[in-house]
Amino acid sequence: MRAQYQLSPEDYNLFLKRLYFQKDLGRRLLFLIVFSLLIGASKPSEQPYQLSVFIIKTLIAGAAFFCAGFLIPFLIAKMRLKKALVSRPITEFKTLSIHEDGVSVTSVNESSFWRWETLKSAEMVNGFLYFTLFTNKYYLIPINSFPTENEAINFLGVLKNGIFKVRGQSKERKVHNLYYWGLVGLIPNFGLIAGIILAVQGFNYRDSKLIAIGIACILFTIMFWTVIFPFIIHYDNR
Repeated sequence: MRAQYQLSPEDYNLFLKRLYFQKDLGRRLLFLIVFSLLIGASKPSEQPYQLSVFIIKTLIAGAAFFCAGFLIPFLIAKMRLKKALVSRPITEFKTLSIHEDGVSVTSVNESSFWRWETLKSAEMVNGFLYFTLFTNKYYLIPINSFPTENEAINFLGVLKNGIFKVRGQSKERKVHNLYYWGLVGLIPNFGLIAGIILAVQGFNYRDSKLIAIGIACILFTIMFWTVIFPFIIHYDNR
């Protein structure tokens, strides 16, 4: 399979906006909301609950997570793109071909062949198809360079299958083993740490089940200290 295309600087800028502000938006917002509420609800045990303090802490945490998870990575990517537009001919006409053992990219100034082992991921986001290497270099292909959207989806499927052939089974085993760490969530505080790690890994592996387990671990610790523990203390003091 082969794709021929040429990108403009505007295409790259549009792609970055969609990548950092639209891709997996639901999951990322859920992550932001849960951790903002977690920080907003945290307080010393002897301090009385105050709604205004909770709201302020939650909003500050939400703004911090938005900057760390959305805005700052986007600005860093924009700076890297600006340097790349000056130092490398990334807007020239390219031909990308899929072979049995990898992907080749050819243009006037480039002739590269990347084996499946060097490819990190292949994704599609709002009008663009892209794949990344383990060096964090990525190749961007506009979907409108294909005759139909189905052709673009088929192209992406072939890329994903090539990557899966060399890494898929080991990835599935790693994710499956992480599920068992959800049992640590039954231990307050330790479960909070485990939940954060599992949720982050869930986003890395794009595994919704792992994300759900991580959030459940976090919520159990919150519920323990806000509901179960006060109930036990109240019952013992009766």
